Amino acid sequence: MNARRVVVKGKVQGVGFRAYVLRLACDRGISGEVWNRRDGAVEMIAAHESDNQLDRFVDALGGGPGLVVDVHANPTIAEGYSGEFTIGPTQ
Repeated sequence: MNARRVVVKGKVQGVGFRAYVLRLACDRGISGEVWNRRDGAVEMIAAHESDNQLDRFVDALGGGPGLVVDVHANPTIAEGYSGEFTIGPTQ
């Protein structure tokens, strides 16, 4: 399974951004988790069989609520993420 660790910076907390990510992931069959970071960013692990599907998911993050200033994605290992996408606690 392919996966990305994604950090989104800007005005992305307190605006429904994690709920947007959850809907987007569920609509696209992406599994993983999204959470707020204490520094004001939102971070997530997104996993899917298709690199192309993951790239489209990451590209769509800029259209979320709030003000997205930067989206940074890196390949990662998708251990423990299969089948569903969840909203996790602040880390």
